[in-house]
Amino acid sequence: MVSARGLVAETIPRPSVFLVTIDTLRADHVHCYGYGPIKTPALDRLAKEGIRFTQAFTPSPITNASHTSILTGLLPSSHGVRDFGILLSTSHATLAGELRKQGYATAAFIGSVVLDSRKLAPGLDRGFNFYDNFPEHAESKSRWEELSVVAWT
Repeated sequence: MVSARGLVAETIPRPSVFLVTIDTLRADHVHCYGYGPIKTPALDRLAKEGIRFTQAFTPSPITNASHTSILTGLLPSSHGVRDFGILLSTSHATLAGELRKQGYATAAFIGSVVLDSRKLAPGLDRGFNFYDNFPEHAESKSRWEELSVVAWT
């Protein structure tokens, strides 16, 4: 990196970005938010090493409308996704698309059929290099292991 005066500055490493959303999980039942009986080591580590939000509010009780707001920064009244099956307009930029423009490899691993971009959340996959839509017929329960190899090859 070169400054306006022509001096070479240290190169700052680009941070990794992980956006973790969990539908219908109470924060007060996750260890990093103070709940003791259940251990959540992976979430605890992400919370410790990253940014953990203590106050987050949804603009919609509909999963795909909320996720569309997260990925566009817009309210449902602006992005137009207010229910299942409504296409996200290509006129709205997405976080995945913007990260991709900056050279990031982007992937989404979904755990809920309501975020499947082929039927219930069309357009939500826009900007991702890989988007984990649900298979028509799951062949095994080990698809997560298979996806980790497929997504980055």
